[in-house]
Amino acid sequence: MATYLLFGRYSADALKGISAKRSDDARALIKKHGGELKAAYATLGGIDLVMIADLPDNSRAIAASTALAKLHSPPRPRSRSKNSISWWVRRIQFPEPFVPATRPTLAS
Repeated sequence: MATYLLFGRYSADALKGISAKRSDDARALIKKHGGELKAAYATLGGIDLVMIADLPDNSRAIAASTALAKLHSPPRPRSRSKNSISWWVRRIQFPEPFVPATRPTLAS
């Protein structure tokens, strides 16, 4: 499985409904798409929420992201292009094997 970052923004109405149940629903939705939610963080700025999830492939990651956007949200007018959802899902890829970068040292 690959690790994905899922980004989200709350509408004014969605902010009113933040609850533990919504978090449980999001976890269950990701599991329904064959994944596992590893962590979720509230952030400041233009993005309100970042989730880290393991999902089997890109198509299931996009399906989970789309389903999360619809979770507890009223339907929105279709003003975005069909490719705009890809901005909200990022796959983390590490070269095999993963070797952390080392800090350069000064030779004496």
